[in-house]
Amino acid sequence: MKKIITKRGIKGVIFSLTISFFFLFLHVAFAFDGLNNFFMDRIYQRPKAQNTNIFIVAIDDKSIEELGRYDDWNRGYYAKVINNLNKYNPAVIGIDVVFSGETKEHPEYDLELVNACKDKNVVVGSKLDFGLVINNEKFTATSKVKGELLPYEDLANTTEYGYTDSFLDKSDGIARKVVPLMQYDGNTYTSFSYKIYDMYTNMLGLNKNKYAPNQAYRFNYATLPNDGYTVVSFSDVYNDKINLFDIEDSIVLIGGYAAILQDNYYTPIKSSKLAYGVTIHANIIDAYLRSDTLVDANNILMTFVIFIVLVLFAYLIFRSNIIISSVSEILSIGILLGIQTLLYVNKIYYPFMDLILALIITYIAYIGFKYGEELVTRFKTVNVFKKYVAPQVVDKALKNVDYKVNVGGEKRHIACLFVDIRGFTPLSEGLEPEAVVSILNEYLTLTTNSIFSVGGTLDKFIGDATMAIFNAPFDLDDYEFKSVKAAWLIAKGSEEIDRIAMERFGKHVSFGIGVNSGYAVVGNIGSKTRIDYTAIGDTVNTAARLEANAKAGEILISEELYNSVKDRIDAICIGGLSLKGKSKEVITYKVIGIKGE
Repeated sequence: MKKIITKRGIKGVIFSLTISFFFLFLHVAFAFDGLNNFFMDRIYQRPKAQNTNIFIVAIDDKSIEELGRYDDWNRGYYAKVINNLNKYNPAVIGIDVVFSGETKEHPEYDLELVNACKDKNVVVGSKLDFGLVINNEKFTATSKVKGELLPYEDLANTTEYGYTDSFLDKSDGIARKVVPLMQYDGNTYTSFSYKIYDMYTNMLGLNKNKYAPNQAYRFNYATLPNDGYTVVSFSDVYNDKINLFDIEDSIVLIGGYAAILQDNYYTPIKSSKLAYGVTIHANIIDAYLRSDTLVDANNILMTFVIFIVLVLFAYLIFRSNIIISSVSEILSIGILLGIQTLLYVNKIYYPFMDLILALIITYIAYIGFKYGEELVTRFKTVNVFKKYVAPQVVDKALKNVDYKVNVGGEKRHIACLFVDIRGFTPLSEGLEPEAVVSILNEYLTLTTNSIFSVGGTLDKFIGDATMAIFNAPFDLDDYEFKSVKAAWLIAKGSEEIDRIAMERFGKHVSFGIGVNSGYAVVGNIGSKTRIDYTAIGDTVNTAARLEANAKAGEILISEELYNSVKDRIDAICIGGLSLKGKSKEVITYKVIGIKGE
């Protein structure tokens, strides 16, 4: 019966849960607000067709230059401007100034301002007094409001007023949110912009959107900072220098428009430029009129969604190949951006940018995991390969990007070595299987290490015989001498094996070795499903016959090989040998030493 839960499936579950819990922790701990705000601003905050019924009277540098230092202005200045504006019948005049406390030295100016506001179409500013420092980014109903800093009493009784406090995102200090209404301890506090909006819609009989108390709303800007709305200088209105027929039934906002007044903030529509507070109020009122405000989605619900999406995505890509995983990554990001936009259009704010980042990092983690798996597999394969071929040969093959394993061969000059245990059959019959295996392992370890130590290639084990080739599959310097040296190392090492075998089992163990050099066909020989790298030809056959004729402890080499290495070895010519399959005798030498060793 096929297993329902495979080992790879368990790995996939572990991988997906690990990734998902890690990002869930990051999401809860850090919220990624800066990242989300950055991308959401650039995707969705765009200039729009602003409301042409909103005008700004700017307390600008020109006004300060003409009317004197701003701190020296009295409230009569505002009274005169209001009177001049009301000649043109605006619907609402909003003054982004808090006129707190009466003027003791010149109370007549306070009275002038009150008289100018008798038409009841003026909204002035107030300030909230919080009982504790709140997190402006996450305003909640539990934020304590001790009270409100109101305009002086006569003005408060004559005008409408609303708080001008700005709620800035903690992550970057940008004005993105507004709280239209606040309720605390039975008191209701209305924002400056919402009070103007409320009065304007009432006066003109427009449909009004409802906003819940103690709810922070995000709003979309209509204009770039200090741009878009018609702006006139405070001093020009004060001196009645311009005609303002266009402001009839409109909203007129009066506020600071000079850097010295320090009433400016960064906005998401162009975060590199400061916007004056009065233009931000204009954009908020514009957003109310366009119904262009958004509420944040339920964070608990969306966190759950993020976790589920991550688990499913991580498991899917883990169980898929690279191509399917890449397609899944692209589709997932596209779907999330589509859902994010759909929510945004329906006035629900929930950015998926952190989830998209999580998907990207999950994909990278998956690629890293797959790469790690490949490295482990490669490491295991290389280690197995190194049991057949000298490690340095394996390393060279790995570095040779052009090396391919194909069925076929090439004619190549090589040296070939055969070694066999003498009398293995009677030896194995007289010992327990464990003893036979122990001796055989010692022997195979010796032959393998000796061959590899000089850079040879272990071709195969043939029962109790070992075959090795030199100068294949890659070129090997001085390969003919190295083949003889490998034979000598085996012969010398066999003495220790013979001693151990005699001590343990009371049996002598000795080897016969034959080495030859010449041309042979070497390559990958076999079928499409089973390939064996080997050498074939007369050179190989001769080496095998030499090994068959070698007595215990002897190393026999051919004349051709001897002529190539005679200056570096000590050898005795034993004459011609009649080898099976050879029509002529083969002049043979017995190696008795390596010069210098």
